[in-house]
Amino acid sequence: MRICEKHMDLLTEENLRELLAEQGGPCVSIYMPTHRRGPDIQQDPIRLKNLARDAESRLTAGGMRPTEAADLMAAAGELVEDPHFWQHQCDGLALFLTADQRFSFRLPLRFDEFVVAGRRFHVKPLLPLFTGDGRFYVLALSQGGVRLLQGSRFTVGEAALRDVPRSLAEALRYDNFEVSLQHHIGMARGASAGEGAGVLPSHGGADAANFKPRIQEFFRKVDASLRELLGDERAPLVLAGVEYIRGLYHDVNRYEHLLEEGIDDQPERLSDGELHRRAWAIVSPLYQRQRRETLERFRRLAGSGSPQATADLDAVVPAAYYKRVDTLFVPAGRQEWGVFDPESNRVARHERAQAGDEDLIELAVVHTLRYGGQVYHLA
Repeated sequence: MRICEKHMDLLTEENLRELLAEQGGPCVSIYMPTHRRGPDIQQDPIRLKNLARDAESRLTAGGMRPTEAADLMAAAGELVEDPHFWQHQCDGLALFLTADQRFSFRLPLRFDEFVVAGRRFHVKPLLPLFTGDGRFYVLALSQGGVRLLQGSRFTVGEAALRDVPRSLAEALRYDNFEVSLQHHIGMARGASAGEGAGVLPSHGGADAANFKPRIQEFFRKVDASLRELLGDERAPLVLAGVEYIRGLYHDVNRYEHLLEEGIDDQPERLSDGELHRRAWAIVSPLYQRQRRETLERFRRLAGSGSPQATADLDAVVPAAYYKRVDTLFVPAGRQEWGVFDPESNRVARHERAQAGDEDLIELAVVHTLRYGGQVYHLA
């Protein structure tokens, strides 16, 4: 059996930092909903084509020559014409383009259609994956395979692990791995021979004496692949699998944010929806406690009249720009258009977007995240 197909792309903190970096040229950000299956899949490339046309018009309206705008948007056209790309979607597509770069992420977030052409990438719709709505991972371990899922509060989708055998049975070269595994699970739980513990087969030199070390060696490969993929991530990781297998993985794990509590079941019997529900039940209290404590701190400071807490955007934007924001609370779906002049340290706001304007909330988000601050997305 296969590990998984790449139905989505991981969006890590390292990826976010790349998007937050100064790009040095016109930047296009496109967000759109996508479909994992069903007839609506056929409409998704048409939707991207229309959004790309909108972005191209915005670039030319901003002063870019039509040929340059067309060249910049050519990468989006390549995706439109790639049938394989559309067969492996998640819930939302985020596409970021400059003259010489393209980032695309298929993510477990349902985006509204949205196009921005400006001096930097627009990242605010990604915030639910980096704040209290919870970005987390599920590593499902079973005899049939190893699957990695990235999740948010809303759903999960699969991601690919590299250079890992397709299954435990393949890694251990057992013809009857399930019987072998059940034997060890039974022994670990104190089952007697009369309780169906099973007989450990011998195949390729593997026997009862080296069964556990061979599984752990396989899990070291999984752990190495996982850490290479996640880099310096801090998102929690939940293990799904029977207790014996999860225990063996804990013994070799080096990912710092693996949670002690896991999903005690055989993952191949669980749908993605059930894995999401059970993992979110483990993860959500961690995020809720963190958000509650931070919000209470803000209210306490604001209530005391402390200058350390403010809801005045005219004060927030300069503070974020000059690296003075520790924590920022962002209202969902809200834009505040205007211009910030660093030299005069003044903010000019407009009811509707004008030429040269940018979303000031987005500006505060970018600079807060760029300099190590924490951002909370408020629904």
